Amino acid sequence: MRVASLHIYPVKSTSPIDVDNAVVQPQGMENDRRWLVVDSNGDQLTARTHPAMLTVTATVLDDGLVLTAPGVPDLRVSAPGPESAVTVRVWKRPFPGADAGPAAAEWFTGIVGSPVRLMYQFDPNSRPGRDEDHPDEVVSAADAHPLLATSTGSLRRLNQWIRDRRIEEGEDVSSPLSMRRFRPNVVIDSDEPFVEADWKTITIGAARFRMAGECIRCVLTTIDPLTQVSGKEPLRSLARHRSIDGGLRFGVHLAPLRTGLIRVGDAVTVD
Repeated sequence: MRVASLHIYPVKSTSPIDVDNAVVQPQGMENDRRWLVVDSNGDQLTARTHPAMLTVTATVLDDGLVLTAPGVPDLRVSAPGPESAVTVRVWKRPFPGADAGPAAAEWFTGIVGSPVRLMYQFDPNSRPGRDEDHPDEVVSAADAHPLLATSTGSLRRLNQWIRDRRIEEGEDVSSPLSMRRFRPNVVIDSDEPFVEADWKTITIGAARFRMAGECIRCVLTTIDPLTQVSGKEPLRSLARHRSIDGGLRFGVHLAPLRTGLIRVGDAVTVD
C-alpha cells in the first residue's frame, strides 16, 4: 500500500488543498484546520448546515491566508495573535481562538448568509484530544482526531454497492462518488476494501500513527462538494453494508505516535 494523495483544509469545512508532502505535527498535518468559522456564540459552523462553505478555497501564506470563492473578491487575511483571543468551541469543546478581524468576518458572512467570525488556533497545543486513554494528545479544529485516512479499495467497494442499488431501483449509474465527499487527509491506494478498519498502528514516511477509531459518517457526505446539491448517497449504502453499532463507517482516524514528513508515494506499513 502507498499514499495516493494528501489533502489539507486550512479553514475547517472549506475546500481541500492537494499537497505533495506534509509535515505531521502532534495536532495533525501542518496548516490543516487551524482556522474555523464561528457564529455569534463562538460555536463552529460547518458545511453540514452551510454548504456554501465548500465553495471557499483558503491558500496558506507565510503570515496568513488568501480566501477565494466564486463571485466575490479575494481576501488576504493575516494570522492574528493571542491578543485577540476569545473562547471558541468545536462540538461544545472550548479552546482559545484569535479573531481574524472585521474584513474576514464580513467576507465569510457574505458567503454563509449569517453573522460569523473567522478564528485562528494560534496555539496548536491548546485543544486536548477526545480520547480519555490518551490524555496528552492534542488536535486542531478537526472534529475528533488529528488526521483522517481513507482507502481507494474502500471507495471502489462503496461505489459498487451504490451502483448495484441504483440498478435495482432504476436510477442513473453514471456518476460514482469521488473521495472528496469524505474529506480525508491521507488517501491510501489499496486493493482490499476496508482493510484500514483492522489497523492498530501504521507507519507512513517518517511518521507513525495509531488507529484512533473508524470515522462515523454524517450528512456532509451526501452533499456534492462541487455543486452543493444533496442526495441520498453514500449514507444509504453505508447503512446497508457498513452500519456497525449504530454508526455508518468509512475511513479511520489517525493520531500521531511519531511526527515527521510524509509524501505522496510513501509506503504504508502496518506495524
